[in-house]
Order: sequence, then structure tokens, then C-alpha cells
Amino acid sequence: MRCGTCSTTALRRSAVSTIVIRESVLQRRLGLRSVSTMTAAGEGGYATPDIGRDAALAFAAQAAPGLLAPFLTTPPRPEGPPEGVTPGRSGA
Repeated sequence: MRCGTCSTTALRRSAVSTIVIRESVLQRRLGLRSVSTMTAAGEGGYATPDIGRDAALAFAAQAAPGLLAPFLTTPPRPEGPPEGVTPGRSGA
């Protein structure tokens, strides 16, 4: 956790319009990525920082089913929450 506060955000999967997966130089060395989801409504995006590389792809694919499929070379894990991700938690 980056800070002392946590927030929980519930997104309707059908409302997710954009997924952004970012990886800084430090995150790359540590095997981490940050995933942001954007909807047509709301304020900007919702960030999920510093989750494992594979978990980031699985999380993004589950957040918006079908949105990333054309860009993935191997399918992510379909069942349950990705490793390293606590369901219902979002970093702020």
C-alpha cells in the first residue's frame, strides 16, 4: 500500500471504456504495473497501482471483458481474482 488510506470503488464492467496499463522503469525492474480504468461517467480514472505483471493483465481483462482480447497473445486466468489483487480494493 502506498499511503495510509484505502478506498473501494465498484465499477460496472459494461461501463468501462478504457484500460491503461503503465509500467515505469522501477516497476519494470520490480515486476509491477499500474492499471487505470476509465468510464464515460465519473472523475477521470480509477487507479490500481503496483500489482504484479501477470496479475495486471488478468485484472484488466476481468475489468472489461473482451476489451483487451485483440491485444493479448495468451489468455489471462479466467477464474477468481488475479494474484496480488484484493477484490474491492483500489489505490488512491
